[in-house]
Amino acid sequence: MKKLLYILLFLFFVFDISAKDKASKQTVVFNVMLTKENKDVTKKISEKPGVVSARYDATTSTVEVAYKPTETNIKNISDAFKENGVLAFPIGENCSAKKGGCLNNSATQINTMK
Repeated sequence: MKKLLYILLFLFFVFDISAKDKASKQTVVFNVMLTKENKDVTKKISEKPGVVSARYDATTSTVEVAYKPTETNIKNISDAFKENGVLAFPIGENCSAKKGGCLNNSATQINTMK
């Protein structure tokens, strides 16, 4: 009986920790204009503090960035793209709902070129 109790407690803590980890991450999608010279920018972005992952989708010309909002923010991620010579604009309903867009009171541009 004690073994069953220990197993249940262990499972509870494992699921509790994984739920907190998922809740602590957010994602943002950027429209990007990549060239051959800066195609490895996703690796550089994923190495920034607070960034969990960065994934490029060539079919939509977007980069999805998962990040920890307690360690970084969308403006810092956007600045990291700029540091690497990449035009990147955050997109999505969460950005347009905020006053001033995702970049905290600065104009947000969206790439409408297809």
